[in-house]
Amino acid sequence: MEVRKELFGLHPTIGEGYNNLCLVYDRAGQREKALEYAKKGLEIKRIFVKQPSNIMLVSLLNVALFTHTIEDDSDKSLGYLDEAYQIRESLGLQHSLTGVIEDYRGDMLSHSKRWQEAAHSFSEAVHWYRVTEVSSRTIAEALHKWGVALKHLERFDEAHQRLTESYQISSDLMAEGHSKQKDGKNLDNTVGELDDLKRIRIEESRR
Repeated sequence: MEVRKELFGLHPTIGEGYNNLCLVYDRAGQREKALEYAKKGLEIKRIFVKQPSNIMLVSLLNVALFTHTIEDDSDKSLGYLDEAYQIRESLGLQHSLTGVIEDYRGDMLSHSKRWQEAAHSFSEAVHWYRVTEVSSRTIAEALHKWGVALKHLERFDEAHQRLTESYQISSDLMAEGHSKQKDGKNLDNTVGELDDLKRIRIEESRR
């Protein structure tokens, strides 16, 4: 990629090439390198992509995710997500990437223990995932995280509803034979959260 840049100068496709390298390094477990190339890809795209587009949006999502996981900088990551949301808003919010933006936002807000905002973001993620008909697996994971945020807010009835929905979807996937390892993990985590809610309710009833 660097040789191509030296020979032919900057070109829009170089940005996408850096983005692909970001994904390769991520799969290889080298997240520092993934962040490095995600930032390079975004820098190139900022030069050439002048109109709102999902091409820019995907790079912003990658940089936001890796900035959060590698640099542990939620505020900076949330800034990238705000920019991504503005792009998606200008293109029309009815798109699965709107759900992804809100899902990532919820993760970062949860990390900062900003549970009220996190719960709202996860609710928006579930809404847009359902509207745009993404996979049931993705919806189940977002419902689980929404339920956990509600539990931290002590909105236990709502938390139970969301976690039960997540449990049912994951159970159905496994029963239908469409399950993956993450479905079992999500199911186990959801059962754990439901058991914890049951314990909290028992303790409250004894007071």
